[in-house]
Amino acid sequence: MMVGGGRFDLDESVAAADINITKVENPNQNKKPSTPSSAAPKKMETKNPFDVFGIFPEEAHKPDGMGPLESSITSRVPNGTTKRACTLNGDYFLELRVYNTADISGVLIQKRWKKAFVTLRAQIVDESDEWEALQTFIKKISALFKDADVKFYSNDTKSNGCTLPPYPAHGTYTVHDRPEAVPGQTYGLAIITITCDPGYEVLGNNATYCFSNNNWQPMPRCTREELIINGTKAAHGDLPWHAAIYDKSYTPFMQVCGGSLVSTKRRIASGLTANSQPPGTQWL
Repeated sequence: MMVGGGRFDLDESVAAADINITKVENPNQNKKPSTPSSAAPKKMETKNPFDVFGIFPEEAHKPDGMGPLESSITSRVPNGTTKRACTLNGDYFLELRVYNTADISGVLIQKRWKKAFVTLRAQIVDESDEWEALQTFIKKISALFKDADVKFYSNDTKSNGCTLPPYPAHGTYTVHDRPEAVPGQTYGLAIITITCDPGYEVLGNNATYCFSNNNWQPMPRCTREELIINGTKAAHGDLPWHAAIYDKSYTPFMQVCGGSLVSTKRRIASGLTANSQPPGTQWL
């Protein structure tokens, strides 16, 4: 099981868990009681443009996340999920997800929640049996980290976040879930995918990431596509008669074919090279 980045064994099965505990503020605290009004009733208004008869409760008009906290437990089953929900009260709100470690290996953190085989959301009353059990659980887990180094992370995104690096030489990149992002911008976390220019290929994995504090994993590089002769890499000068044909309408120029030099002014190439390109194509 993983909690806050750590791992431990539970009941001889390997699992992982995400836990969040939030203090619930009482929306009615320090709120003055309303005074009944004797004014004539106003025409019913609705914030839902499709509820023309005003028959749905106000909560149905609120976007997700704006309604009351829902306590629920969701479990994965072979062909889907089951969910049980109810109304609970309490000063703290608990969110817990449990995973099988093998299910989330290599899964992006933003999509990990889909793999949870149990998801629990519940309000808990202070000094209740559930709260006491949760405290005991957290204390036991915390003991596993007693020898770990303590790191401080500021709430300031600029000093604690991930600043996007320059584009790699002969390539560019896109940022996961942020298509408008450009180098120099700072985010809480970032996952980028490298794309190389024509004639270049990614050396190694084409993606890298940073979760905090500008702690980037190694940046992939774009290298020239290699020429292979009989299973061996061709060194510079091994094929002095080899020619590459580029289409000049692209930036940078895109290689579209190859050929062989037969003199200082002539080369031989497949007829498909010219026949497959539109009229007016500029060659190099």
